[in-house]
This record gives sequence, structure tokens and C-alpha cells, in this order.
Amino acid sequence: MKRLIIIALAAMPAIPAAPAQQAGGGYQFRPLVVTGAMIGGHTLDRGAVIDGVALNDSGDFAFVARWSEDGMERTAVFTSKRFVAGDGDVIDGKRIDRILGTSLSLNTGGTVAYEAVYGGTPRITAIFVERKHKADLSQSGSPYDFALQDNGEIVLKAAAQAPAAPRQPTTLQTAQNTGALAIFRSLEGRLHSPIPLPDPSVGMSNPRPKSKTSAGKAAVPTARPCPAPAFPYPGSWNFGDEMTGPISSHLYEEAPKTKPYESRYLGRLSATSRITQFNQECKPLLITIADTSQPDRFEIRTPNGLLTNTRADGFLDLNGYAGKALPDRLARVETPMRVNRSGAVLIPVRIAPERFAILLGTPPSGLR
Repeated sequence: MKRLIIIALAAMPAIPAAPAQQAGGGYQFRPLVVTGAMIGGHTLDRGAVIDGVALNDSGDFAFVARWSEDGMERTAVFTSKRFVAGDGDVIDGKRIDRILGTSLSLNTGGTVAYEAVYGGTPRITAIFVERKHKADLSQSGSPYDFALQDNGEIVLKAAAQAPAAPRQPTTLQTAQNTGALAIFRSLEGRLHSPIPLPDPSVGMSNPRPKSKTSAGKAAVPTARPCPAPAFPYPGSWNFGDEMTGPISSHLYEEAPKTKPYESRYLGRLSATSRITQFNQECKPLLITIADTSQPDRFEIRTPNGLLTNTRADGFLDLNGYAGKALPDRLARVETPMRVNRSGAVLIPVRIAPERFAILLGTPPSGLR
């Protein structure tokens, strides 16, 4: 019997526009989703994971959850108000084996696009928009494989283009595979003349038929990689640059490409690494700076100022949130954070011991 899933959500009012900056402020965080989901009357155990999140400009959010049920791992995608899809569902004739948390997008109308694996063996990774199959992918596993537009269309990264249709077999290959070639050769011997076997991939008399690839391939454009901004962050950020999310790509840089960095919170970082996350227009939205020898020690900045940093006790400094959030998830290159145009940031974190939460950070009221 399919079990009912109820996720514990905190009340979420509309996200206001970024307030005017004043001295002494910072991003304020509060939890939206916490460990405590109910599955068939049982509390979601402490091993549950929030794999991916999405945030739109209206303040709605979506997330991919992973949990254990009857000794098996289950996955599903939710919004703040509803269940969208889960493993075992059949969508457009395709049975979902697993919902992936690597890429997830939510447009301003609340439509959700996500990646899922289907097909058993061999498995195929595809993009689904709500309850419709959109396109198969040639590869997956990294964030921002795609972005969902407000018109419901998707934009793919170049590395995740839909796979090409297999080459149509030639007449000769078909004859060999079916055993008909032996009959042709026998006839040739009797007639003392070769019998031509035309190749449909060449010539005009029998052109190759148009390939039928996965749905949406022809209409799916690809995004170009973004250039590195000035180090440590763009000068325009000092003049109140606006947040214009959502995030659509990222760039990782490591010493010696970067320079030493003087952090107010971490001290001097001599061998710095930097992760820049961009919107679709290649405008930097989030920049994470760390020391390559201490990847769990970092600070994250936005055009609105400091988002968070690692405290001396090893936990994240999150104003307004008392939970001990570990920095390990945000220390990765493929950081699962999302931004909207109001400057709000959605972050899934791991809380010691073995609990998870999705936190909303609203823009700061302080100077950089």
C-alpha cells in the first residue's frame, strides 16, 4: 500500500523586497522544512535527507526528499503545498525509478521541473515538468543541468543535451542481421550479376528518415559557460548590485588562479578556492571563498553582503537560527542553494546530530 507522506512545514509568508541597508545587520534565517515528516504515521527518521531545493520570486519553494521505508530508499519531489511526483509513479508511460536532487527548478507560476531516472536497465535520466516527460539527457549528476522558464520551457546546459537518436541501420546491415544476405548472394551467383543493396544514409533515391529523438530536444537551447568575475567579488557589489536569480550555473576556481584573501572572519587565506554561482545572464549571485587546505572553513557572499561563514566552533553562522548547522554541504563545488530576485536564499543544511532542515535567509540590513 502506498503510504501517505506529510512534510512538516513552517508557515511561510510572502518574501519582502530587500530592505535598505543599515549598519550592524545581516541575513536572517528561519527553518521552513525540518526533520519530522510523517510516513504512514511514523516520524521520518534522523537519516532522512533533503537533496535539492528550488525557490521562486513569489516565495514558493520545492525540494527533493530522500528517506528509508521498509528497508528501501524512497525519493520524491514536493512544493511547499503539494506532492509532485515520487519513485514508482508512471508518467507518460515511463515508470520513475528515482527522483534526483541534482537539478530542480520552480518558475514564478509554481510549475516544477526535476530530473528522474526511469527505464530499469538500461536506466535513462530525463527531465520531467510536473507530470509530463520533457526530454532525455545524455548525462546528468551535476546541478543546473537545466533551468525552467516562466513559459514552461527548459534551457539545458551544453553537457546535458538530449542524446542523439541511434543511427539507422543500412540495408546491408539489415540483410546481415536477418540472414537475408545469404539469399541475395545465392541469387547473385545464379544471375552472374551483383544485386545492389542501397544505403539509406547516402544518395537521394532513399534518404535517411528523420530521426525521432526524445520529446522537446529540438526546442531545448543550451546555456554557455560563464567567465570568472573579478577577484574576490565584482566591484559592482560595493554599490548595491541587485540579486537577479535564479542560479543556473557555477564555476570553481582553485589556487593559483585565485589570490590570497583577507577574511574578516577567517583571517588570511593564502591558498584560496572560489565557487561562483551565476544566473542565466552570467551575473554572479553567490561567491564562496575558502582555503584549499581547510575546505570546511569558508565564507559566502552575495551582492547584498555576507550570507554566512564558518564559526570558530565549526558550525555555520546563521543569524536568527539556533540550530548547529554543519558546513559540509555548503563546502562542495556543487552547492545546493537557490536565490530569488528579492535576494532571499534557500539553503538545505545538515543539523548535528543527524537532522536536516531547509533554511530561508532573507536579505541583510547591514553594510558589507
